[in-house]
Amino acid sequence: MFEIEELLSLRLELNKFRGTLPQDYSKAKNLEESSLYNNLLGGTIPKGIGTIEKLKTLNLSSNFLEGQLPKSLENLSNLERLELFGNKLTRSIELELEKLKNLKELILSYNRFEGDLP
Repeated sequence: MFEIEELLSLRLELNKFRGTLPQDYSKAKNLEESSLYNNLLGGTIPKGIGTIEKLKTLNLSSNFLEGQLPKSLENLSNLERLELFGNKLTRSIELELEKLKNLKELILSYNRFEGDLP
């Protein structure tokens, strides 16, 4: 599915998809919106997601994602909305948020973050 080069929007919310986010997620180079909200997805957020330069909306909320936010998210300069609430994301938030110049909405509630605020 992620190999469809002309794919602009991927909305798979409110299903029961299991497993992990595919590593080839980053092959969808023209993707502007990706929403996999409220599924049963686990594992970590793939580092390659930071190569989808046109991405404006990323919603991976209400899943079972774990681990630290990938530093590659900083590369999403067109990102306007990042929603990752209701997962099991941990550690400190080490993103340089000022690099996300177009970010208008950041929702990271209901995770397991710790440490200093960025």
